[in-house]
Amino acid sequence: MFRQVLFLWIFLGSFTVYGQQFYFDQFSVSDGLAQSTVFDMIQDRNDVFWLGTRAGVARFDGANFVNFTAKDGLAENGVRAICEDNDGKIWFGHTGGGLSLFDGGTFKLVPSPAALKHSTITSILLDAESKLWFTTEGAGVVMLSNPEAPTDKLQFTQYSGSELSDQVYGHHMDRDGRIYFVSDLGVKYFNPDSSRFENLLLNGVPKFYQTTSILIDSWGRTWIGKYHGGLYRYNPNTDSTVMYDLVKAGLKSNWVSTI
Repeated sequence: MFRQVLFLWIFLGSFTVYGQQFYFDQFSVSDGLAQSTVFDMIQDRNDVFWLGTRAGVARFDGANFVNFTAKDGLAENGVRAICEDNDGKIWFGHTGGGLSLFDGGTFKLVPSPAALKHSTITSILLDAESKLWFTTEGAGVVMLSNPEAPTDKLQFTQYSGSELSDQVYGHHMDRDGRIYFVSDLGVKYFNPDSSRFENLLLNGVPKFYQTTSILIDSWGRTWIGKYHGGLYRYNPNTDSTVMYDLVKAGLKSNWVSTI
């Protein structure tokens, strides 16, 4: 949700718009939120919002916040990434490493490999085959093939090093189910036919700015956000790229953190 709003704001920022005004409600610690830094947020199948913060996870039903911490069963208080699986379980990745889940009644610590125990989990993705992918800072990507299984029967596979990277900041899945991973080495996508990661090379998108985020829109165009490098839009139909200088458009920086 936050990413969609930010994308629209960036995309429309250079246009003058007249008409209906929009108003936002702001929620803070004084309203019951666990902590003011929100890393991730999802809306589950019951329309309940889950927000990951430095001080635990907050559950918001539209009226009230209920906060949960390590005392309630989380692996630790810092919650960096959240994802709901096809069974309705909510998975939480933590800032200091570790994995937790909420099964609808209680929070549980998930037994997991060292790659997830000792590395910040930056994002969690549920793919088209119901597998979970965990990106990390320090241990690459870890894939869970059977999230529906009991926690003592979970099967993890790690991808890191030269195969992908150890520093993976996020992901994006397109409409065809292809998964893209953003790392310190650029963007790579997973080829299920070869079970290998391949580099995403786009004509006109420079390599010298670090990539922070990626989004492929409904027209098949690829949007790339850069660290102090602005925003790029690649059109596969013309094999061409347009660069958006956000400073010239009125923003304070060309640092795009997410799309």
